[in-house]
Amino acid sequence: MAYNGVMKKGALLTSDGNKNLEIDTGISGRFLTSDNIESLGIKWSNLPTNLTKWTEVTTTSAVSDINNGYITNNSILVNVVLPLVSAVGDFIQVVGKGVGLFKISQPSPSSIISMNSSSTTLGLLGSITALQRYSCLNLRCVTENSRWVVESSQGTFTIF
Repeated sequence: MAYNGVMKKGALLTSDGNKNLEIDTGISGRFLTSDNIESLGIKWSNLPTNLTKWTEVTTTSAVSDINNGYITNNSILVNVVLPLVSAVGDFIQVVGKGVGLFKISQPSPSSIISMNSSSTTLGLLGSITALQRYSCLNLRCVTENSRWVVESSQGTFTIF
């Protein structure tokens, strides 16, 4: 709709390159994204369906699934095992809540985790262990089924 100097509540002002246009607020729960195919270069979109699924782990171990987050909550150490099958770009997020802290273990003889300039022991014995409550790790798979890299972390960790 052409902009006439008065806008509706919540409306946005944009341009098609020739004239200013008013865009209605859209449907609740959607968000505005850029899109070069659209005549205005923007459109209303649905929320992504690939948001991280979070699971609270209250047991002493869990085998993780790709593209999921885990909140460890136990009075003793929680062992989170990386997935055996992973593709480049997959991720795992772990947040420590309980006083027992957490450990990230490797699932196969070819697994390895790199954090900054350090790497875990290659294979089943390699791991990263949190040394403080509320520590966090975000890991990304960079080699299919084997190499993971810590993208970000909070806290102090032991790399074995």
